[in-house]
Amino acid sequence: MIVATPLDLPLIQPDNWDVFWNIWNTHATNLVKTYQNHKGSSAKLGDTNIWKGLDIYKKNQFCVSWDAPYYDIQKDLPLMYQMIKTLPLFAIIDRIRVIESLQHIDPHTDDNVDQWNVRAILHYTDSKPQWIFTKPGDKHSRTFLSLPENTNWFAYNDKYCWHGSIYNPACPKLLIQVFGLGFKNKELLAKSMEKYKEYTISYE
Repeated sequence: MIVATPLDLPLIQPDNWDVFWNIWNTHATNLVKTYQNHKGSSAKLGDTNIWKGLDIYKKNQFCVSWDAPYYDIQKDLPLMYQMIKTLPLFAIIDRIRVIESLQHIDPHTDDNVDQWNVRAILHYTDSKPQWIFTKPGDKHSRTFLSLPENTNWFAYNDKYCWHGSIYNPACPKLLIQVFGLGFKNKELLAKSMEKYKEYTISYE
């Protein structure tokens, strides 16, 4: 069973990196844990030392477990805004968030639900991989995420694989999270799995 795959979507990046870094450095702050999404989560309500982040698109139709500041990038980064607004992934895209981990993240599930979560690695300078997948409940048999050069998007099944991240303060990474309702593009998943066979991750 394939549990993770790159997605056959164009690379996402800011229209202008200088503009983006100014927005990020001015508005991104440590996220606050405000909602306990499932019993297995090790983060506690009120925690602020795990993530730094910024919402760059938001409809605010449903609750997420970490609270982040919001900055509307529509005027400053119109091309990036249009791409995230029209992603062919969910019936409703509720929120797009950029995050940076502030510590090592043990392998875990977000909601322990049979659903595909979508991410993109926006900025990454480490020569070594940081993103980890493991079988559910197995924090030791790690498989590192590898992506092709023509996309920085990937998806993984939150129930059938756990994910984590190695923290390297010398090489922080920025990740895009997509929060949506009703994953609708099974055709994109199948197409991506076929196109990127050498990059997919499977568990029995």
